[in-house]
Amino acid sequence: MEHRTTIQVSEPLRQALRQLAARRDLSYEQLLWAMVELFRELEPGRTLLSIPGDLADRLSDVASRTDCRTLSEYVTFLLRLVLYESPGSPAPASEVSARMREKLQKLGYL
Repeated sequence: MEHRTTIQVSEPLRQALRQLAARRDLSYEQLLWAMVELFRELEPGRTLLSIPGDLADRLSDVASRTDCRTLSEYVTFLLRLVLYESPGSPAPASEVSARMREKLQKLGYL
């Protein structure tokens, strides 16, 4: 049998956790493990960025075929590619998107 323990939390926190778990169709344990993984990735000097789940799934699929260890690492790579490849003022979004797609195709990511 697995070793378990009880964590004492306030009632408002318990309710918030219950609501979060229910919205994601997760158990408390799954939710807490997801939170632990999130905080493992959140190093000092970093921040969280919220993106739609379907986009994250697609990016994760592409990232799994790269040398990036995490989705965060892959998204950071893409953002740096976009931001640092444009000298001076940013290029129009369509131009940046086309250049980024072309570079990613040449690298074999798409």
